[in-house]
Amino acid sequence: MTGEEDPATTFAGVTTVTVEWVDGDAGAHTLAANVPWPASSISLGSVDETTVGEIQVKGRDDAGTPLVFGSVIPLEFGAFNGATAGDPVPVFVQRVGEFARVPQPNDGGLGTGSRTTPLLGLVGGRYLIVTGGDDPTTATSSQLYDLLTLAPLPYPPALPSADSMAIVGTNAYLIAASGATTFDLSGSGSSALSLPAGEFTADSIAGGATISATDGTQYIVGGTRTAPGAPTAAVLCIDTTGAAHWITLANARLGAAAAWSDTKGLIVAGGSAEVPGVELIPTCTASTAATGTSSTPLMGFAADPSVGAGAATLDDDHLLVLAGGSTPDQSDPGVRVLDLTCTSACAAKAWASLPRVLTSAQAYAMPGQASAVVVGSEPTGGATHAFLLAESTATEIPTRVSHTHARTIASPLGITPGSFFLVGGAPEIESFFSAFK
Repeated sequence: MTGEEDPATTFAGVTTVTVEWVDGDAGAHTLAANVPWPASSISLGSVDETTVGEIQVKGRDDAGTPLVFGSVIPLEFGAFNGATAGDPVPVFVQRVGEFARVPQPNDGGLGTGSRTTPLLGLVGGRYLIVTGGDDPTTATSSQLYDLLTLAPLPYPPALPSADSMAIVGTNAYLIAASGATTFDLSGSGSSALSLPAGEFTADSIAGGATISATDGTQYIVGGTRTAPGAPTAAVLCIDTTGAAHWITLANARLGAAAAWSDTKGLIVAGGSAEVPGVELIPTCTASTAATGTSSTPLMGFAADPSVGAGAATLDDDHLLVLAGGSTPDQSDPGVRVLDLTCTSACAAKAWASLPRVLTSAQAYAMPGQASAVVVGSEPTGGATHAFLLAESTATEIPTRVSHTHARTIASPLGITPGSFFLVGGAPEIESFFSAFK
């Protein structure tokens, strides 16, 4: 299905379709290759029902150019037997490199619709949870969108008010300036979260962005918040067991950018005019927490006073792209790339300038390409924009509907970095898929 987009437009130019199942360990396996399109049906052959994998649909033109992509979250293949009983597993497909509105019965699962600056999370790789936001009258409500059935759940729970949220397993860790709460989404029960002893409190991280490591470890980085509060060095790590540990940045920051790297760990950049522009935090585990996890400033980088930028690591994982945010004079700091292997007199490489200042920016690297996407909102009015970034260009990617103070979260569909959902400031949920190989 093509969600709220026109099927004819979505499949325009597609001449062949390939269907694969993807095993995260063993790679891709072809079920049907280069089937002429349009087709009334596609035979997928025979696969053991106990096989677990992700179905992917790829549409190309005569030149082999990727045009359309679709995916289903990993399932045991026996689940697809329901298709013959009138209960099919839907596959959402869309144009790559563009936004598309996901199927959204009942207002897209966003209830009354347009909460701004929402908190977003993924539960079990299947459910998109939306809560929080700027309006205190709706901040404790939530919405759950099922990425398997492509429909909202009818009875989402009310959650404690929060300024930051992390999800580990089925537990939501909700951080407010007044304290922290754990909410069990499988049983709808909540309890006070006892934070580790130390110099920090919930107020030290409330409003900070949540960065997810590849293994599911969550980092709430207090220094990424732009308000409220003073610069902070506090980072709360919640490991895959749900245990919480404090990490102290070498330098307090306000409005910093943060990103995850499989080789470097947590990267924090900007947010201070007085300290090295970048610092690194190794992977947080129970053993490192016991001995102390410390941040390493990269002394070769000059201070970066930009506030509210987005950050992402490019494919070789030692390059960091920073985009969006603002300088002290409220101008665009420009898109720049930093080589994290540099040790002295390190200078960022300028890519492009954005045509408008974007606050609360989030960035995603495009796999296999020297490019990235940045999403952020205008400081006045809050209109949300997205731009495709390359070394010398910043090209706007139109959203299907107008959003205000929207936020993004990485998509679990497609196992493809650079794919994400756009949520907030409009009833619609939009999806962006990066190009596939």
